[in-house]
Amino acid sequence: MKAHLDFETRGVVDLKRTGIYRYAEDPQTSVLLFAYRFDNGPVQGWRPGWSEPNDLLNHVACGGTVVAHNALFERIIWNTVLRRIPGCESYPRLSIWQMDDTMARALAVHLPPDLDSLAQVLELKAQKDSEGHRLMMKMCKPRKAKKGEAPGLYWHETPEELERLGLYCQRDVLAECEVDERLPPLSDDERKLWELDQKINDRGVALDVSTIEKIVAVLDVAAGRANARMCELTGGAVNKVTEAGKLVGWLKNNGVPVDSIAKSEKVDVVDWVNTIGSEEMSDAVDLRFEAGKNSIAKFRRMLEVVCDDGRARGLLRYHMASTGRWGGALVQPQNLPRVDQEEELPDVLGAIDILA
Repeated sequence: MKAHLDFETRGVVDLKRTGIYRYAEDPQTSVLLFAYRFDNGPVQGWRPGWSEPNDLLNHVACGGTVVAHNALFERIIWNTVLRRIPGCESYPRLSIWQMDDTMARALAVHLPPDLDSLAQVLELKAQKDSEGHRLMMKMCKPRKAKKGEAPGLYWHETPEELERLGLYCQRDVLAECEVDERLPPLSDDERKLWELDQKINDRGVALDVSTIEKIVAVLDVAAGRANARMCELTGGAVNKVTEAGKLVGWLKNNGVPVDSIAKSEKVDVVDWVNTIGSEEMSDAVDLRFEAGKNSIAKFRRMLEVVCDDGRARGLLRYHMASTGRWGGALVQPQNLPRVDQEEELPDVLGAIDILA
């Protein structure tokens, strides 16, 4: 026997920006409800304050299989958010080894990872519930205070909204059940790889938060100087190095025929500027490419995703390419610049000493 499980949650932290681990540990993140189903039985629902779902709790405690689409989310929410609700602290933990991830199984056979697209491709009976999805997106974030309400944290949570959200969650469970029936299980080797992926993401990577905070402070000063220089070079037409559209417009107005200053078009832009532009244009373009590097933005992102223990988690994505290789997430650790040990490493270590 196996159980199918799907959560609906809410929080003040941006899940897409921070990842599931940072989202789950935030004290304002909470469980709205979840739905579950055993094999082909009826879909059941649970909300905080309702009677304990003893059949599901016993199943988890006995090591029973729990199927979910993007099982990492369900496992972390169960273990972190659900189990801090008063009265739920003694709920058994979900382990990696008892989870069955239908999203991973879809990726392994080169199908879309998101449930709605997968439902269309597989022509499932349970198709996308657009109205329910809009409601879910509304309820998962705080709402603005209404006129006359004191400053505070407010949510969309009327009884009618909760009831409708429960139906949406149950629809997802039915879709996940169909996906489970249609997709082959992971091979033994792929299953081991997926479990390793979960362990790596759980362990995370230690970050030197103190040094990163100092780097960000330095970058703030550098950004201010870069913006001032950009404004000077363009005669006030571009006030920030991040204003790519304005920079393109300024270049075009001065006779340089470019439509974009994307990284992929750097060579063409530089060639045009060097051919028919001025020294100010060349300096402005160089400043844009230097100050707009993704590697600089990674430092701020690290502070967004780091957990309370100083580790960044959930940085890998299983089977995100057709070859089966991992993809990066959040700070994209696979795309970090490489440092030449002889030419560049001494400068890096010297900069760290200065920041210490």
